[in-house]
Amino acid sequence: MKNITIFGLSLLVLLSACKKDNDPVIETSKKLVKMTNATKESDFTVIEYDAQGRVTKSADESDEVTITYNGNEVKIKEWRTTENREVFSFTGKLNEKGNLTEGTAISQYNQSSVEGLTFKFEYNNDGYMTKKTRTSSNGDVYVYEYTYSKGNMTAYKVYRNGTFDWGGTWEYSDTPADKSNLNWEQFNCANKFTGKTNKLLPSKYTGSTGWYVNFTYTVDGNGYPSSVTSTYDDGDVYKFLYTFE
Repeated sequence: MKNITIFGLSLLVLLSACKKDNDPVIETSKKLVKMTNATKESDFTVIEYDAQGRVTKSADESDEVTITYNGNEVKIKEWRTTENREVFSFTGKLNEKGNLTEGTAISQYNQSSVEGLTFKFEYNNDGYMTKKTRTSSNGDVYVYEYTYSKGNMTAYKVYRNGTFDWGGTWEYSDTPADKSNLNWEQFNCANKFTGKTNKLLPSKYTGSTGWYVNFTYTVDGNGYPSSVTSTYDDGDVYKFLYTFE
């Protein structure tokens, strides 16, 4: 279970840099194309883009996600390569800014059941996603609330049927700019259609149950992150390498 959490968090720390008119210009011409566990090469994610810079595919050792765009519609399919079957299929609508506003999905992660889902997405005036509502065919309603400060996500809370279920907070202390130009937390794949992205890479994440992980980075001469080391409160340490092209 921790391996999944580690990889997800390592992807989360690559939320992108956004800029306002008075912010320093940040070079983002390169794209994040691969993440690799420094001690386990089979633990990786690769990301592909179209000519417009939109994510069209992401894959790791067990799953492959494909994303197709047609006007204001986006379709997402997740294929579990280790089991040779589709586990998630989503169709959503994009607004004039290219952000998701609503969608429907079929989830089959559990082979013994099929779950229908509907989604609603809300954004603030600055373009950041502040709320996601996921309603299941089994009657459960999950509400995700996101909080931002100075262009960075600082917290999220998840409520199940009106009751707090889980959440977490991010801290930012002397960390470099994020140049991936990707969101991860707001949907279940790397994307550019869930609102503005982070300015900075986080220095710490703390789960609502009290566990935490600290992040330290190395960057290349152009400021692109080349690695992140994740140090958990129980002493476990993991390092991921980033490839930008």
